[in-house]
Amino acid sequence: MIFDTDAIRKKEVHFGNVLVQTDWESELLFLDTHPPDLIDQHESKMRFYLKESAHRASLSPWAKNILSEMRKIFTKNGVSLIKFLGFGPDTQSYPWHADKMDVFLVQVAGRTNIRIEGTHCENDPVPFVKGQFVFIPRGTHHEIIPQGTRITYSFGVEYEPDPSSYV
Repeated sequence: MIFDTDAIRKKEVHFGNVLVQTDWESELLFLDTHPPDLIDQHESKMRFYLKESAHRASLSPWAKNILSEMRKIFTKNGVSLIKFLGFGPDTQSYPWHADKMDVFLVQVAGRTNIRIEGTHCENDPVPFVKGQFVFIPRGTHHEIIPQGTRITYSFGVEYEPDPSSYV
């Protein structure tokens, strides 16, 4: 199990590693075949958000396993997946923000930095590299700072109840 249920109960951020088995060609094919109405494209920021990625049969087995594990743990919530793809040195992400859902971020490819409220990296961003994950409880401010082309998966624990009340 990659989820620290004790940290979830305490609404704590936790970091770890997961085996990411994918390559750029597979990820770009996923983008090329994603339904156009489910792509949120920001040309000025050099990024794409692929909505409803969890429903695609061609999703990587490692990501399907994470979704399956999340659905077993977060039984009272919906679980979503959005793929973030940013291209080139000018790619941008969201500024410092807090989500209304719990977020499980996995760095899949490329280089980013991350900062998260209430942690060792709140004021000084740290590298967030392929295979690293972080669980960010709802309401916790955070920021991904791309350092170039990147792919990041954002698994979300949607809606009420707050999982910390039952996990």
